[in-house]
Amino acid sequence: MLHRWGQFLHTVRSRRRLWFRLNLRWTGGMTSIADADAPSRGVVGVGPEAAGAADEGEPATDGDSRATQRVSVVYFHGMGSQRRHEEISRLIDSLDIRSSGQYRSGNTDYGRLAGIHARIEPSRNAELDDVTYIRANFNYRDATGIPARTVCKFYEVYWAPVMAEHSSAHTVLVWMFSQVLRPFRTLPAPWRDRQRLRRSSLIELRDHAERWPAECTEEDFDLLLLAYDDFEGWTARRGYPKGRYRDFKDFLASKCAGEADRLPRLNFLCDSWRSGYRLSEIRNAFLLATLALMLLLVGAMAIGLGFMLLQVLSGWDLDRWLRGLGLSAVADRLEPSVANAVPLVIGAAGLFKLTSFLTAYLGDVELWTTYEETNEKHKKRKEVLKRGFAVLSHVLMDDNCERVVVVGHSLGTAVAQDTLLEAARHNTARNPAVPISEPLPLEKIRHVVTMASPIDKIQYFFESYASAHHRYKRVVEELRGDLGKPPFAKNRKPHAHWINYWDTGDIISGPLHSPSNRAMPHLRVDNVHVSNFTFPDPGASHSAYFYNGRVMDDLCGFIFKNTHNFADAPREQGKPYQYDAVRVGPGAFASGPRGFLFLMIVFPYALLAALAVTATGGGPAAMGATWGLVGAISLVVAAGFISSKINGPSDPL
Repeated sequence: MLHRWGQFLHTVRSRRRLWFRLNLRWTGGMTSIADADAPSRGVVGVGPEAAGAADEGEPATDGDSRATQRVSVVYFHGMGSQRRHEEISRLIDSLDIRSSGQYRSGNTDYGRLAGIHARIEPSRNAELDDVTYIRANFNYRDATGIPARTVCKFYEVYWAPVMAEHSSAHTVLVWMFSQVLRPFRTLPAPWRDRQRLRRSSLIELRDHAERWPAECTEEDFDLLLLAYDDFEGWTARRGYPKGRYRDFKDFLASKCAGEADRLPRLNFLCDSWRSGYRLSEIRNAFLLATLALMLLLVGAMAIGLGFMLLQVLSGWDLDRWLRGLGLSAVADRLEPSVANAVPLVIGAAGLFKLTSFLTAYLGDVELWTTYEETNEKHKKRKEVLKRGFAVLSHVLMDDNCERVVVVGHSLGTAVAQDTLLEAARHNTARNPAVPISEPLPLEKIRHVVTMASPIDKIQYFFESYASAHHRYKRVVEELRGDLGKPPFAKNRKPHAHWINYWDTGDIISGPLHSPSNRAMPHLRVDNVHVSNFTFPDPGASHSAYFYNGRVMDDLCGFIFKNTHNFADAPREQGKPYQYDAVRVGPGAFASGPRGFLFLMIVFPYALLAALAVTATGGGPAAMGATWGLVGAISLVVAAGFISSKINGPSDPL
């Protein structure tokens, strides 16, 4: 307990230091403050002169010969109404706490952040005003023990104002419940339709060798993906117009004519693929129905409590008193009825900021996933994308920047992905021969890090489409882009390393498979599973990546030391590069959160059964069993929640 209190106090001190520096920068004046907890950082000077200083004029060394590299971080914040600079400050704070804590404990693999300043520089993009960023030095020793330094500039793509207050709670709720029907639309669709969704299922199977049919190889996956892509072409459409699964099996047999030894393996693999896809759709349908049931039960119980409250108030004889004061309208609203209980519940939800959560957080998702260009809300999506592209291009056009790391959290990961693909389209239109090089030097982007990403869920619910027109599908796929485009690939080989951190307890996150390329499955996202807490607390788990020691360790390596760079992939003479040796995943799985998740899924059905038994006048035994089960689950889940809050993160900073 004392250790946890020490960590807490250290966190508070570090945050106060960072915010104090930022405040000093914006208030101007020649002020300085010594960093009491890290005296080796020296004195931090701030003021208008420092704010306008150019990096080119700064010395690369401080009395010693340090190898210096310059890197920029472009951070895309998540959904909600964050304040400008708040999210990027949280990221820097966590990096500072983790690196300095490990350094002081004697871990020589770490360095220390120093000279953290907020600064302003002229824009290199006509769409932007002057650009603010936070500068920091990271001093460490490289693998050979030689002192080294990374000069880092942190930029934030701030898009919260664009999404502010453009959705109502009622609209968002209707939009949420309409998604429950998605599995029932995708599951019976012809096998030819919704290609990216089905390819994602096959690529997910490819990442789990323990599920492969006997004697299957990675080459079989590649052939099956190519065959599925050809199945959408004109030749296959003429021969197999309905595009059913059995049509695809016949088409596959025609493609493998003369390869009798391979066809049985491909057929087994194809059946495993379809079974996995069906199982995932059934699971999605069950989970969505469970979530909808839970929301309905919570709403019904809230209305019931509101009705009971009105009954209690009616017993206080308020009706006559209010009518005597001429407040008949108020008295009418206090009559015990469901019609009066509903507005009472809605008012209470507003009081506890539940409606603001729907509009500020889920409303952002609704706006971002509006792909119909005829919809007025689509303009907001385009404006967010325009802002992201402007900041990214500003950073890339910095001649002194040697390397760029893109970091995104939550919905910001989808914004980051689409911004990078927009940059790829920008270059392709102007330099189709070598789009990764110019006019924007996308080669500088070596790492893309996503945390709590809903990209695959967005693809499933909103980007999964069907069309009778072959050419339309091809055009959409080619223009949309994936990991086969810059900066993710260069000459059909991995270039920017995409690392995705996800947590079972974070229902928004998940492993990412939809960005994979249809013809090059080896270009895939490096999915890393982490367990932020022993209990699957959805809200806390969604933000806890910034306080996860493993995640911050990796980020320190990516940003400051350029670790896990695909350019450093080992290679034996005469053999291809071993890119898997550079990957970070798959991470570690913990059984605790999954056990609690199972109980939380069972809970609404147990509660529904108990309510049904009570309403139908079931016997004491049935009522005792059902309500006893509800009580037992509630106690276990509550105990897990309290224990998780007491113990804190599984891998704290």
